[in-house]
Amino acid sequence: MRLARAIGLVLMVGILLVGGSLTTEAAEEAEAHGGGWDLLYRVVNFAILVGALVYLLRKPLSNYLDAKTEQIRRDLTEAAGKRERAEAERKEAEARLAGLDREIAEARVKGLAQAEDERRRILQAAESEAARLAENAKKEIEAELELARRKLTARAAELSIEMARKKIREQISDADRRALFEKSMDKLGEAR
Repeated sequence: MRLARAIGLVLMVGILLVGGSLTTEAAEEAEAHGGGWDLLYRVVNFAILVGALVYLLRKPLSNYLDAKTEQIRRDLTEAAGKRERAEAERKEAEARLAGLDREIAEARVKGLAQAEDERRRILQAAESEAARLAENAKKEIEAELELARRKLTARAAELSIEMARKKIREQISDADRRALFEKSMDKLGEAR
């Protein structure tokens, strides 16, 4: 209601200003032409026009201004809500930032602990692998030594047999050989 009165007051001041300037112009023109009725006709015509405009435009203008006022109120309420949400988000972000240093420190400590655990695990795995490789190498060396012993024993036996053959060839004659052969045959016969 106050808005409608304010609009009416503004329109009246506007009419008076415009009407006053028109009246002044009309008076000057009437003096120049010499007629006062013309001035009166213009003023009445202007007053009727202004009255008709006020009568016709008062309701639509009032509705428009009321709607605009309501829209501005809604926008202000919405803006206040957005401002409150933004303030809450800002405070939340500040709280997160304050906790971020602590989280970084915790993550660093956790990362160092994990790295140390991983280092220990890798070192233990390397030691285990080294022990396994040493055991395998020891077994291979023992196997090679055993194989070398067998070869050496076999070679020694071959050399002994060869030396024994040589001695036997040198010391035993053909007659001794025949006697040994016959003796061996007799023993075989007895064994049967």
